[in-house]
Amino acid sequence: RMRLLTESIDIAREVGGDKLAVLVKYTPDHYMDGEGYRHIDEGIEIAKRLEAHGVDGLHICAGCYDNWENAMPPIYFQELTPHIRSARAIRESVHIPVIVHGRLANPEKAISILEKGYADYVAIARGLLADPELPNKLAEGRTRDILPCISCNEGCIANVFMGRQCTCAINPFCGYESKRVVAKVPAGKRALIIGGGPGGCSAAIYAKQAGYDVELWEKQARLGGNARVASMPVFKRDMEGLTQYYEHTLPQMGICIKYLKEATVEAARECAPDIIIWAAGGRPIRPASIPGIFNDNVVLAADALRNLDIIGDKIAVIGGGLVGCEAAAHFALIGKQVSVVEMAPAILPEELFPQNRAAVMHWIDKSGLTKYEGSKLVSIGSGKITIEKDGSQSDVECDTVIIAMGFTPNTEAAEAYKDICKVCVIGDAAKPRKIMYAVKEALEAVAGTEAAE
Repeated sequence: RMRLLTESIDIAREVGGDKLAVLVKYTPDHYMDGEGYRHIDEGIEIAKRLEAHGVDGLHICAGCYDNWENAMPPIYFQELTPHIRSARAIRESVHIPVIVHGRLANPEKAISILEKGYADYVAIARGLLADPELPNKLAEGRTRDILPCISCNEGCIANVFMGRQCTCAINPFCGYESKRVVAKVPAGKRALIIGGGPGGCSAAIYAKQAGYDVELWEKQARLGGNARVASMPVFKRDMEGLTQYYEHTLPQMGICIKYLKEATVEAARECAPDIIIWAAGGRPIRPASIPGIFNDNVVLAADALRNLDIIGDKIAVIGGGLVGCEAAAHFALIGKQVSVVEMAPAILPEELFPQNRAAVMHWIDKSGLTKYEGSKLVSIGSGKITIEKDGSQSDVECDTVIIAMGFTPNTEAAEAYKDICKVCVIGDAAKPRKIMYAVKEALEAVAGTEAAE
């Protein structure tokens, strides 16, 4: 089974000569049960044979196409990934350098791996798409200045998988370095950013780089918007790093942030901006036609994730899309009894990159929550909800109902500001989508033109 590999090594040596370093990247363990998959014992034997064959180093991967999410782990895997477990086993078995990758743009995790001797080198790929200056910032000790990869896989791996240009969800310049630019504006121009999510924070950064005097209004006590809410589940805590980056970077750039600030036309007019970038997010869907939808025991998913004190121990989540499923799995994993109600034939009906879908389903299955698929919410009562499936109604016991039915655009809220100056609506306020679109539209709003493709 190693013949093709060893013959390839021999050809590389013959063509490249003794001065060429020959590294082999391979998977010592597929992390799959059953016959036909490679397990760590065989992986160690391969490593020893490769060392004996004269290779100069081993680059350790994990997983296979049957569990593809292990190979390029998305945000949903917080702990040391299978890559690290395999790298440690291989390093203990050979004397040549061992390289490992897998969400190691996080300096603390990377340094820990090196200090503990699990590998000799760490490799970073996606993290360099998010911030190509990462190595320089590390060398200068400026770890807080690193724009952290959120491992969403959307701009990079998913795009390549679909035959599109590789880019980065939080760095729209990636892949378009010569096409997407922030042009300077005349001195004295003012930009007002309404909303402190990724779209608003990115717009503030780009506007400052363009030369605007920038002010950002955020109605919450912290930046981050829905991205901060999305980092609340126990399996996505690393995403909090993006909010921390914005909270560090914007003040450092001299951007004025006003927290707990509700936007009004009068206040905006007093600010006298030359451009308003409306990044206030979408409006949560909460159908008034459903009896009991505004009861005291009903809360929005974002509020529930921010504040555990407002929910009980027996929860019904209405909406089995990505937000609802992440919230439901989170609450179930921390000990709540959770049911999910979804009208579509199956939960997660929206289009998701296969790696991310598999990772989310892993946590749903592990959480043990109850799924009511193909079911419609009829009414909300005290201590229960009534649902309907195939024409039959039934009750589901619960003491808290969490609404995760999606968002609608909020463009009309920005209409009243258009007599002040130019207004650009971006992100979920324009159309509920992923972070990648909000950040790209932030650049377009500042640049004044559609971002080049």
